[in-house]
This record gives sequence, C-alpha cells and structure tokens, in this order.
Amino acid sequence: MSMTQPKANCRLVDASIQKNISFDGKPVTPTSWNGGFAEIFSLRDQLKLAEERAAQVQRECDGLKAELQELQGLYDCSQRERAELESELQRYREELGRLMGRKAQE
Repeated sequence: MSMTQPKANCRLVDASIQKNISFDGKPVTPTSWNGGFAEIFSLRDQLKLAEERAAQVQRECDGLKAELQELQGLYDCSQRERAELESELQRYREELGRLMGRKAQE
C-alpha cells in the first residue's frame, strides 16, 4: 500500500476542522473520535454564528468609536467657545466696573 492511499479503517474528516485536541485532554484520532458528522456540522454552525456575531460587534464598536471621536471634537470646540465667551464676559464686567466708577465720581 502506498503513502497516498488512505487506510481503510480511517474516517475522512474535513481538513479545515480536523484538530488534534479534545475536551478531556487526550489527543483525538480519527478512530477514537465518536462525535460524528452531525456534531461537526453543529459545531461549524455555532462557529459561523459566533464569527458573524463577533463581526457585528466589531462593526458596532467601530461605529461607537467614530461617534465618540465626533462627540469629543464637539466637546473640545464647545470648551474653546466657552473659554472665549468667559473671557469676553470678564472684559465686559471690567468695562462696566470702570464706567460705574466714573459715574460714582461724578
């Protein structure tokens, strides 16, 4: 028998899902694994749903980051405007104080 021919007693398992892990710590071999194809398809479906959910959450996260950045920009702008208005108010108060002082002297 050549190396390219599969052994007769081995089940063929899709290479994209074949892993050398198990949940009880023992390596899984094609002859020791009893999960069956139904479990493989179920696990594939669960993985696909988890990947779709992760992608959805990532998109939501990216959207929230963009919104936060926009809000931060608006906040910074409003803080600058507030500082300018407070400075202007202080100038008006000083001017009013000077005018009130002159009027009191008259």
